[in-house]
This record gives sequence, structure tokens and C-alpha cells, in this order.
Amino acid sequence: MNQKQTQCKQIVDYIRNKGCITSLEAYQNLKVTQLAARITD
Repeated sequence: MNQKQTQCKQIVDYIRNKGCITSLEAYQNLKVTQLAARITD
């Protein structure tokens, strides 16, 4: 699994647990700087 796939999975898991995610939360909690790009993936 490459980094992009791993980040996408982390985002999906986060949303399933919390219900939503913001760009700030993505950066602070997952170290994802391009949330919109990962959601598009």
C-alpha cells in the first residue's frame, strides 16, 4: 500500500469514527496537507 492509499484509508477511518473532518484536523491528526486531493482519490 503506498502513502496515498494509506492516507485515504486514514481519512475514511477518521470520518467513520468522528463523522467529519476539516483540513486542520487532517493536518493535525493525520499529517495530511491536501485533504481535498485525498478525498478526490
